[in-house]
Amino acid sequence: MSKRQRQVVYGLLIVAGFGGAAYSFLGRSSPAKVSDTLTIQGLCLSCKHEGAVQHPNTEPAPHKCPECGQQAVYPLMYCFDCRRRFVPELVRTDPAGPPRIPPSFRCPGCRSSNVIQFIPNQPELQPVGDLPPPRWN
Repeated sequence: MSKRQRQVVYGLLIVAGFGGAAYSFLGRSSPAKVSDTLTIQGLCLSCKHEGAVQHPNTEPAPHKCPECGQQAVYPLMYCFDCRRRFVPELVRTDPAGPPRIPPSFRCPGCRSSNVIQFIPNQPELQPVGDLPPPRWN
């Protein structure tokens, strides 16, 4: 075998080795699994039950209450300024549908926009109380 033929064979072996390594690294790895459900800490405006509720991540509030069965569970929010939990004021976007949470809202107690969704058992989210829930239906 000539020197030129050996170089070609070695080159092909190197390319095949890189191809095999790439396949074993990229071809066998599974894509990241994104959950299709979310769990929120919510309040049912119908029966006042509070607790964790799972729902499809594409489903906007309100969600089905595990206690009374009504579509009346809305996520609890937390205000960093007044340190209270609340359900935002609701708006009716569809006359035949349920009231919804508006895209942007403020704390109904202190009017601050420094709010996030409440997550239980978080040291930095220790509420001093709850604001009254909005009217439902």
